[in-house]
Amino acid sequence: MAKIKMSVRLLETITSALYDDPIILFREYVQNSVDAYNTAINFEPIKIMSNFLIEIIIDKEKRIITIKDNGYGIQEDVFMERMTGIGHDTKSNIPDQIGFRGIGRLSAFPYCKKLTFQNKPSGSKNIMQFSWDGTKFKELLNNYSDTDLTKAVNKITKRLEDIQVKSIEDHFFNVIIEDYDDELSLFIESDNFYNSLCTMLPLKYNPLFKSQSKIKKAYEKLMGDSLDKFSFNIKYNGKNLYKPYLDNNILDSDIIFLEFKFKEKSKNMPKEPIGLLWFTFNHRISANKNNPHSGVFVRSKNILMGDNNALATAIYRNKTDDCITSYRELTQAIQGLFGELLINSPDFDDNARRDWFEVNSASMELRDIISDFLRRLHNYRYLASKAFNSDDFEKYRQKLEKALSELISNPEPKEMINAFKIAKDENDESKRKKNPFEFANEDIPLEPISIKKFYDRIIKIINEYPVFKKDKQEFLKIRAFIKKGLNKE
Repeated sequence: MAKIKMSVRLLETITSALYDDPIILFREYVQNSVDAYNTAINFEPIKIMSNFLIEIIIDKEKRIITIKDNGYGIQEDVFMERMTGIGHDTKSNIPDQIGFRGIGRLSAFPYCKKLTFQNKPSGSKNIMQFSWDGTKFKELLNNYSDTDLTKAVNKITKRLEDIQVKSIEDHFFNVIIEDYDDELSLFIESDNFYNSLCTMLPLKYNPLFKSQSKIKKAYEKLMGDSLDKFSFNIKYNGKNLYKPYLDNNILDSDIIFLEFKFKEKSKNMPKEPIGLLWFTFNHRISANKNNPHSGVFVRSKNILMGDNNALATAIYRNKTDDCITSYRELTQAIQGLFGELLINSPDFDDNARRDWFEVNSASMELRDIISDFLRRLHNYRYLASKAFNSDDFEKYRQKLEKALSELISNPEPKEMINAFKIAKDENDESKRKKNPFEFANEDIPLEPISIKKFYDRIIKIINEYPVFKKDKQEFLKIRAFIKKGLNKE
């Protein structure tokens, strides 16, 4: 049998390749803290902590990031095994665990010169320490890339001396990322960093977000479990982090709930739940420009999967034969919403990059459910846009009511369509006030006001003539002919 040799290059592949976006490292270390805490309360005689806390502390001048939790730490007898293991998955079969694959612990390694772990389990007199040397790692890659993986790990890791403490009751785990590189520094300094943390991490809703009670009740009714189970207290430089929603994100439709369920396995078995989709939108479903929190964020056990366009990406990546519309049109429709798809099902396995799920029968069924929802969303948005810009709203009323009822499973959408008409009328009136010469400013902008008034009046009269009202193309031809004649003079 051939001898298999694994070099230090493999370590580069499973860190740099998987964790090529700096934001990922914050997710990985937070979920490791959460998983360690859940393991402790599920399998050890330990009470649930009411004050469990994860803190992200960044010293930008010294370029040090500390991610720490006050959980129960790692037991002393398995500390070294956990610190040196690569790809050794200890969590896949544990209920309520978020992380997996056993490599997230090294997610910061490509971005720093030194990565240190500090562990203090309850009852111990010592803080245990273990470090990975990023400088030595890069030296091996550049000069000795064929070094055996085991030998390389021995060279770049070190069990540091324990720190003795007085209190044996304290318990915590710290990740210390020292001398982080320019790429990570630029990301931390960017305007998007704080928003990224609020979007990606398994956070609670903001206490000011009153609508959260509806979401929690609907989730618990469908899933038979509390959403708070996967929502944690997390701070960034002393400030509480929350999901980014506030009540002003709840738009004209109020909150719409759709229950995602698997098909019936038999007549006597109820459909098993996949997750809860909640969303809200304006009458027209126009994209919420420049709002980083618009769209539908997919969360598996409250951890973000992909970005706000994950629903569209899932279809275009995995179901290319299902052409609803262009990817751009679909993402614009999705970004006209605010909402989340909250998934919690043992039938799904997150993929390595955690931007979607591994392909299996469950994820394929979910893909079909999403495809059906996006088709209905696009259909309503398309009709709403046509109606909003039409001179004859009543022409679209019945189609809009039907499309809306299909989208939100509401058999009586007339109230919202009436509100849509009011919003359209207000918009049309506003446009008229801003632009007193509806046609003239566009067609004959250089003519004096008296000519503009006369031109607008003539064009509006022609537009009302029955033949031209029915056939807009003929009206545009007449308008172009008159405009051309006037501009010649």
